[in-house]
Amino acid sequence: MAPMMYPIEAVARKTGVNAATLRAWERRYNAVQPERTETGRRQYSEAMLARTELLRTLLDRGFRIGEIAAWTDDELKKACVEWSGATESTTDSAQKQPSHRTEPQRGPDDAVREAVGDAVAAIARLDSRGLIETLDRAAARMGRLALIDDVVFPIIKAASERNAQDGADGEHHELRSRFLTTTIRTFLSSQLASAPTRPGSHAVAIATPAGHASEIGALGAALHVHAAELTPVYLGSGLPASGIAHGARTLGASAVVLALDADSPGHKATVDECVRLRSLLPQSVRVFFGGRVPGDVIVDLREAGLIHASTMNDLRAAIARRV
Repeated sequence: MAPMMYPIEAVARKTGVNAATLRAWERRYNAVQPERTETGRRQYSEAMLARTELLRTLLDRGFRIGEIAAWTDDELKKACVEWSGATESTTDSAQKQPSHRTEPQRGPDDAVREAVGDAVAAIARLDSRGLIETLDRAAARMGRLALIDDVVFPIIKAASERNAQDGADGEHHELRSRFLTTTIRTFLSSQLASAPTRPGSHAVAIATPAGHASEIGALGAALHVHAAELTPVYLGSGLPASGIAHGARTLGASAVVLALDADSPGHKATVDECVRLRSLLPQSVRVFFGGRVPGDVIVDLREAGLIHASTMNDLRAAIARRV
């Protein structure tokens, strides 16, 4: 009986690694080696499918494809086992570091600077294809989680600085900002949609409350929740507390994550809305929040029983421990 072979589209569906990324892994890093049909179409064996899943798992844990592309399947499996607790705190994860790798170099290295620069240039041109291709390359090189933390948020900051340097008037500034938000939202939504399902895992409802529109933050949080072996469900943006609570109850969610932003309706309105949500849910449902909010808001929400995550990594670690 001939061994089972999978076309690239099937591998993308099964592993959550999109076809463009699979091609990049093959062409640039030789990380996967599919066979070819007589017509040149890629065909992946069961072993290559399993290898792709291992690579994707380690990228979700913070590795970069350039670090692990040459590892054998056994080395990949060993790292997956040793880093199975990587959804704990980043400090604990560093103590569990396998001996055959070094700590991933996070931050503004050359690859990150290149990606941010290319993205900002694409935004100035309103080039959605160029921006998405830049994000695709970064995802292939760094993994989804590093992409969010090291590239997407710096792009937003750098684009705003570029607008100021260019002296963009209000209308042009708004146009570029909306273009950026729309394109990155579309990209992150596609990344989330392509992530493999986790049958039987706890559902986590994710939303931005009324007056807050941090959709990029919410979608980034959803990808981190997925990496914590949970099932994220993004409910939407600017939802009232009653709507978020209804969505959480409908899903049977074990937790709710709120993405907040600085451009909010004010301290009291934000606190009141979040506290109301907390009151509408049973205490067994944990409510997490994060984003660019003032310290006094953080203090008030903590006192009301909500759990603060200062970074995406903190969110992933906290929700993995508590859900």
